[in-house]
Amino acid sequence: MKTLLLLALLFYFGYNAAGQTIIGRQLVDQYPISNNAKTYGLTWLPADYNSTDKEYPLIIFLHAAGETGDNIDGLNKLLRVGLPRKIAEGWDPQAVNPVDGKNYQFIVVSPQAPTKSGWSYSYSHVKNILPDVISRYRVDTKRIYLMGISAGAGCT
Repeated sequence: MKTLLLLALLFYFGYNAAGQTIIGRQLVDQYPISNNAKTYGLTWLPADYNSTDKEYPLIIFLHAAGETGDNIDGLNKLLRVGLPRKIAEGWDPQAVNPVDGKNYQFIVVSPQAPTKSGWSYSYSHVKNILPDVISRYRVDTKRIYLMGISAGAGCT
């Protein structure tokens, strides 16, 4: 019985055997929002990310005020709307470029503002998040996109 309970809890919280926590098909991640503070968020990496050395375009998705949350437990609120929701539902972020006809997959980063902020992140936070993401992931720095909904759109 204990084994079944443990397995059910691991499935519910999205534990990955490689030691990385997964929520809604996305990696639980942390990003700096200032020189001395970090925030939790979700990172989507294309399915072939670990088997290639190519760079990928980046989308930073900023949530609405209703998706603020705290710690890892709060990240489930990000799955309510926008790109985190679509990814959790099974969509792999990609698009066909109408100019060259090629299909491009994207890295998607979705930082979560704390509940006490009552809002989403702003430019002052993104300017700390972006260099960190570029240093840790293979980002095509010529193709970086910022998008948000509601309060998150205020930053964009």
